[in-house]
Formats: sequence, C-alpha cells, structure tokens
Amino acid sequence: MLSDNEIAAIEALKVGNEDNPMAKFCVDPRPWYLLARAIAVDLGLARCKALRIVDLGCGFGYFVRACSDMGHDTMGLDLPDPPMIERANEILGNRFISGRLRSIFKIPIDIQNVDIFTMFGVNLRHRDGSYWKAQQYSYLTSDVCDRLKPGGRFIIRPNLPYKWDITEWKKRIADFAKVDITTKTITVRPK
Repeated sequence: MLSDNEIAAIEALKVGNEDNPMAKFCVDPRPWYLLARAIAVDLGLARCKALRIVDLGCGFGYFVRACSDMGHDTMGLDLPDPPMIERANEILGNRFISGRLRSIFKIPIDIQNVDIFTMFGVNLRHRDGSYWKAQQYSYLTSDVCDRLKPGGRFIIRPNLPYKWDITEWKKRIADFAKVDITTKTITVRPK
C-alpha cells in the first residue's frame, strides 16, 4: 500500500502541472494504485513465485509498485516528460528507466531473462504524433520475445479501439509468437 507521505508527495506533483493531461494521476493516487493492484491480481501475480517484470510505458509507476509490493523484481520504462513521471516513480521507490520506445530500434534497456513484459493503456506514436502500425508493433514484439525467459509472456492491454491492424500484426509475428486475445488483454508467448 501507499504511505501517507507517498500520497502527499504524489499529490504535490500536480502543483504547476494542472494543465498537463498526466496531472489526473496526481489526484488521490490510491485508486490508481488499487486499480494497478487489481490488474496484477487478475493476471495471477498476487500468488505466484517472484517474477522479473518490466512495464513498458509505466507512467507514474503504480503497476510497478503494486507488483513490487507482491514480491516481484520490477522495473518501469517511460519517457521522463513530463518530469512528474520520473519523480512519481522515485517517490514510489520504483526502478525507473527513462527511455523512448522507438519503432525500429531495440528497447532502450539492457535486460534479458524477463518473465513478463507488460504494456497497459499505451498506444505508441511516432514523434510526429502518428500511431505505430502493425509493422512497428511486430518489431517491438520480436524484441520483447527475444528478452523473455522460456515460458515468459508479453501482456498488452491497449486503449481501445486498437490503433493498429491486429490481424496484420498477428500475421507478422506468427513465425515466432503465439497470440491469445480476450476482450481486454493480448497475451503473446514466444514459440
């Protein structure tokens, strides 16, 4: 759970950032943390052995913290802009890597043997604001699968509607990954 000091420090991040869309995550962080914890429970992470988890596009780091509180070795990656993202992760005691997921480059962290990569509520965009296409998502998926332990998973819960062609993406990754899609979660497992 979040301490009163952590809650107050995160709420204070809103000062001077009221016009930033990310400021909504500063207003009473408890529900955001509880939502992240509920997602972790839904994914079966509350009652399993300690796993190595990397959250891509971690935002304020509530999911990273929730998984850490469950005993997992966790790390979050996101842009440090706005600066309140990096500061919130620092307040929560998260391991945070500042970096941008780029469409034709490897994930900007040196990490292997990951049990689970996650990406929640993220629709990736190029610097010009245009959304990634199936080709870019397939490149990212390939890089993630190369970093997973045997039996590892890449769990995606995108904002709906999808901003990329899921059918085309599944065709592009069919040689190296198996995809299961439910109403709210995409799970990718290397073949």
